[in-house]
Amino acid sequence: MPRRPCATCARTSSLQTPGGRPDQTVRPERWPFFYGWVIVGVGFVASGIGSGVGIWGPSVLLLPMTEELGWSRAAFFSSFLVRELIVGLAAPLVGPLYDTKHGPRVLALAGAVLLGLSIALIQNITELWQFIALFGVLGGVAELGGGFFITQTLVPKWFVRKRGRALGISIMGVGLGALVFPTAISLLIEAVGWREAWMWFGVGVGSIAFVLALLLRTDPEDAGLLPDGGPTREAGRPGAAAGPHEPSLTPRDAHPTPAFWLLH
Repeated sequence: MPRRPCATCARTSSLQTPGGRPDQTVRPERWPFFYGWVIVGVGFVASGIGSGVGIWGPSVLLLPMTEELGWSRAAFFSSFLVRELIVGLAAPLVGPLYDTKHGPRVLALAGAVLLGLSIALIQNITELWQFIALFGVLGGVAELGGGFFITQTLVPKWFVRKRGRALGISIMGVGLGALVFPTAISLLIEAVGWREAWMWFGVGVGSIAFVLALLLRTDPEDAGLLPDGGPTREAGRPGAAAGPHEPSLTPRDAHPTPAFWLLH
């Protein structure tokens, strides 16, 4: 099977911003640690938001909503099915954008806005189809710009040797959602009722997701860095791309492999 040289190692000295210089905002001189750990932190919080919005938060709102609106539990959870269908069908189309230089940040910013709106507007619903349209359809589209997509696509780009540790830390954020959201939503319901609770729920998670999106960078090459924070040399000198080597495959190369189909 044909293999290609590691893209990270081959391009580290050549990838630059449109202005001709590496992204100075993530340079080692500006941060006391490797910026990849910022990406891990973003993934940790984003995973918490993903599980909190997709599971834990709405589950607390089930009882007051179904009692007031006269819905069955099956009707309420039908919006979850629609949400997952939207994500599953659209993910293959959106996925390649996470490999572009500005794609992840643009997707995350748009996703944060849509996420906040899809949640906050639920306060005004009176019919089931409105809930499905907001939480299921619009919320599913918003989910494509954050949550687990950040963890699964960006964290591996920043780490090779420490990839398992970095992914493990970022995925631990799922537990954060289970810990924080049920309590927070319950307090909101007691204080302002379920309708206004949806509004503050949307404002809160949308604002946090927007700030997280501003911190995203696609890969270390944009700043002239190497995965795992390995030492770099000035661009243009021999050996400028010294760092962990990881063979990469094109989609055409990967499709025939058993590993590709096991992962899917």
